[in-house]
Amino acid sequence: MLRAICTLLMLASMVGCSMTRPQEGLREASRAYDNRDYAKAYELYRAAALKGDGTAQIMAGNMSFHGDGAPLDFKEAFKWYQMAAKQNIAEAQLSLGFMYENGLGVQKNQEEAFTFYKLAAEQGEAVAQYKLGKMYHDGYGVQRDHQEAMKWYRFAAGQGNADAQCNLGLMYYEGTVTPRNVNEAFAWMFVAQANGSELASGFTALMALYASPKQYDEARTLGMEYLAEFGRKK
Repeated sequence: MLRAICTLLMLASMVGCSMTRPQEGLREASRAYDNRDYAKAYELYRAAALKGDGTAQIMAGNMSFHGDGAPLDFKEAFKWYQMAAKQNIAEAQLSLGFMYENGLGVQKNQEEAFTFYKLAAEQGEAVAQYKLGKMYHDGYGVQRDHQEAMKWYRFAAGQGNADAQCNLGLMYYEGTVTPRNVNEAFAWMFVAQANGSELASGFTALMALYASPKQYDEARTLGMEYLAEFGRKK
């Protein structure tokens, strides 16, 4: 009986060590990265990535993409992102979408870009939601569908994405899907401007010049409400 208990304790200790060591490796990699020892960080992330760690695969991809601690190599970055995406990691799916969209490390393919943006967007990734909305809006990689574009812009805008907020405002102004609504347009533009959108800044400046004082005040009040609710998050 005592021997059995000792055996179980030994096995538990071995399992605990095997679970702890990868985490220690990632922490060491993170410390090296924070200290700008990128070569060491890359080697540690790469070692963990080869063992299947999704976070390490993304970091190895990022470092290969930017040339930090490793040669700048889009194909290598694509390889690591692809591994992480197979684990259904939204950040990796977003990166693959970007690489397919722009032909980095892989042949440009708008349909594949759409596929990976959609996978990430459905997991709540704000940038992917904006990108998906843009592809629906412009008809890249998918048939043009302004209603779907507006839906995905809404999702991303609700998470504080300035580009989505700006484009959503434009759709309200143009009346693309819903009847034209200048107040809604300005409100979203006001939020986008606060989040750094230069295009939205131009729109709000025109609104201040040409709208009636009453309309401007109403739209600005709505914009302040939206800013409180949909400030920058992602």
